[in-house]
Amino acid sequence: MALTEAVQDISQEKPILIIMPDLPYISREFFQLLFDETKNNDVLIIPSISSDENMGTAALYLRNRNILSFQFGRNSCKRFQVEANSMNLRYCVLNLDPFARDLDTLDDVKYLKQHLSMVFEPARFRRILEQIDIMPF
Repeated sequence: MALTEAVQDISQEKPILIIMPDLPYISREFFQLLFDETKNNDVLIIPSISSDENMGTAALYLRNRNILSFQFGRNSCKRFQVEANSMNLRYCVLNLDPFARDLDTLDDVKYLKQHLSMVFEPARFRRILEQIDIMPF
């Protein structure tokens, strides 16, 4: 609801890119891959990399702000695909590991700890992990 209201002031013709805030592996390469795909698609769905079979959505690109309804959360990846398909939109599902790895579970945090070198400013993430004291270094 809040996201729907937030985009109302954006021109109907302008594209929208929504990225979840808990994606520590996003980099310039992620944006390049994403923007290369916008040329041929109305919708880009980037599923969250998770062990959960009810896959959420890490990022969503819409060529126009009103072509799909916002429905993030459990199973949102599949729901976005079903809606885009029913509206005959050109869409693509981009599985972008590690960029779409989020921080929803303890396993996600453990993965982060083991792959700190892959994030921007790894020392900052190390300090955060030490502060929350989930696991010693």
